[in-house]
Amino acid sequence: MKREMKRGLFCAVMMLSFLVLAACLSSGKTVSAQGAEKLAPDIAEIIERGMLRVAIPKQDLAAFFQEDEAGNLYGIDIELAEDLAHSLGVEIFFDRTSDNYDDLTVKLENSEVDMVIATYSHSLDRIKYVDFSEPYLELQFGIMVNKQEMVRHDIKDNPVPHLKKHQEKIAVVEGTSHVELAKQLFETCKIVEVEDYDTAVNMVKTGEVFGFFSGELEFYSKYLTQPELLIYTSTYTFSDIKDEFCIGIPREKEQLLDYVNLYLESSPKITVADVQERYRNYFCGQEDVEKR
Repeated sequence: MKREMKRGLFCAVMMLSFLVLAACLSSGKTVSAQGAEKLAPDIAEIIERGMLRVAIPKQDLAAFFQEDEAGNLYGIDIELAEDLAHSLGVEIFFDRTSDNYDDLTVKLENSEVDMVIATYSHSLDRIKYVDFSEPYLELQFGIMVNKQEMVRHDIKDNPVPHLKKHQEKIAVVEGTSHVELAKQLFETCKIVEVEDYDTAVNMVKTGEVFGFFSGELEFYSKYLTQPELLIYTSTYTFSDIKDEFCIGIPREKEQLLDYVNLYLESSPKITVADVQERYRNYFCGQEDVEKR
């Protein structure tokens, strides 16, 4: 009960802060020092700086965060970050110095950035160090498997029961929350951590590993770009396990966390269909460029 009352108080503070900020923005005024004192400290720090610092990885992820030919960032996560910065009335800075998702978590721990918005999955390991917003997108987990291995083991349908009993190799991308979950789901298997998604897919295709564990949309994008994969692989999804994409917030930044949650609650929801449409537009566009 006390926790709910505390959260309610934070939400009330966030709403008051938002109204103060909105009034200033609508009147064309900047937030004065006196006005900043009325804002929640977490919010006031960003307003006074005049910039929202958001971390994303170095490597592009189609549909979510990527650069165009001119070097401009775009994608679902980029738009979400820009909209949040706009709601605060500040500029945005994207920190792209992280090699992997573990590096993103470290940046949050050290408060080097205000947020991580980069298909950042909620996980038991990460919650020990940072806080998470409510999910802005939920996906199913899945596993891509080698068809020849399925035939060799006489597996006619879902391979998961086989994987729970036998010592097969399962690829996952290092530094992601998928590593932790794969170890929990497939206790008897050898979890092979690889550098990127392309490496994992190729290992399944060639039979170097039995399968590749990841979020469902990663498989969707690979089949769009490499339709020949359908000859060598099959994909199965877990209806009871969700991959939740959240906004990462530094620990103890409770007011900022409440602001982000309130913002997400009042914003249009992102759906799997939205992401699939982005993938189709992007990859079809790439094919047109190659043909020209």
